[in-house]
Amino acid sequence: MKNNNPYIPPGTTVVIMGCGVTGSAAVDYVLSCGAKVLVSDSRDEASFAKTAAMLKEKGVEWECGHSLNFILRGGIVLLSPGIAPDNPLVLLLRKRGVKVMGELAVLAPVLGGVKVVAVTGSNGKTTVTSLIGEVLKKAGHSVFVGGNIGVSLYDYCAGKGEPCEYAVVEVSSFQLEVAGDFAPDVAVLLNITPDHLDRHHGLQGYIAAKLNIFRAQSAEQVAVINGDDASCQDLPMDFRAAFRSFGYGPKNQAIVEDGQLLLVEEGERKVLRLPAGSAGFASENFAAAALALRVAGVDIKILEKYFAEFKRPPHRMELVAEVDSIAWVNDSKATNTGAVIGALRQFDHPVILIAGGRDKGEDYHQLCELVKQRVKAAILIGESADDIEQAIISCTEIHRAASLEEAVSLGRELATAGETVLLSPACSSFDMFRSYGHRGEVFRAAVHALEAE
Repeated sequence: MKNNNPYIPPGTTVVIMGCGVTGSAAVDYVLSCGAKVLVSDSRDEASFAKTAAMLKEKGVEWECGHSLNFILRGGIVLLSPGIAPDNPLVLLLRKRGVKVMGELAVLAPVLGGVKVVAVTGSNGKTTVTSLIGEVLKKAGHSVFVGGNIGVSLYDYCAGKGEPCEYAVVEVSSFQLEVAGDFAPDVAVLLNITPDHLDRHHGLQGYIAAKLNIFRAQSAEQVAVINGDDASCQDLPMDFRAAFRSFGYGPKNQAIVEDGQLLLVEEGERKVLRLPAGSAGFASENFAAAALALRVAGVDIKILEKYFAEFKRPPHRMELVAEVDSIAWVNDSKATNTGAVIGALRQFDHPVILIAGGRDKGEDYHQLCELVKQRVKAAILIGESADDIEQAIISCTEIHRAASLEEAVSLGRELATAGETVLLSPACSSFDMFRSYGHRGEVFRAAVHALEAE
């Protein structure tokens, strides 16, 4: 794949805007194409020092603070996902005729030698990406798993690691905004619930970004869609891919029913048993993965075996401990209301909910129905506590905590045997923590400290 990208011929000068994880991988990819790299980053020099040292070793010129004159030195500009395509400077570049592209768009021409399975959705995309990749590997295929999780697609296309039969990639709405002609062989859209509304200027902009995963697909490629999610049905006008859907109704090709999947194939129904305890989003994730894996020809019995062995990535409905017959569940990855709704649906007993963090433009009123049904009390933390309380105060008992550790202590006081204390924040973590992972680790530590007592 090296040195054959039509957008980046050898000798071209490429400017990379934003040099975080994806931007750093883009540097290596562009260099592998034989092109010159310039990096423009928004951070100040002190914050950028470590990255600057890495760029210096590679002979890459950089600037802190995006400046038009510096960026105009390139023939093409690659946007990192953190930079919005409607950024005023990006709009000015386009107006001046500069080619501005995202990761998926610029790599689309060099992915022809590998079968691409791309997964997106508001919730569950990391789990489903990992699941599909793991099952394909165990079924004997060579597989790259990455994208918005783990290793960047830039790294794969730069020739790092062995060539693979399949590239299974998680793709975010930020990446899909500028996906260009990216056309995965199998595109999976799990669900759409409000998220990143600040970036996309509302729900319709977010939906449009997600639906870009299908826009460039051909009739020979496959689209896997949530058949019960109305927002997933508003397909592009030029939608051409073979359509397969999953859900609970009879119209779907993968039907969730009583702890199993009914796969409808050529008029026949084939039964696939799901792992014990699968419910809500968990069963829907298995359904979506099953459709994608059947496209790859994986046998149903193999799916059953490897689905049963699969362990979800951390911080997703993770049972941390049971203390005095009270379950403590870490769902720190639930950074939007849709994820919290999916989590609450998995319980048939009272829940003490710990929620709150930095707001992302969510409508917390969407939580009311399930909170009223299943939440015995809510413990609110972080910047969004006032907004969440205002939305659900009529639905359950409300408590406040100044820290996650204090919330855990309060949860112990409120919960009784047979109940669950659930960390499912509905918010980002950046008001109090480095990441959702850091938040989950703090929760784990607090629970284990309680367990040790």
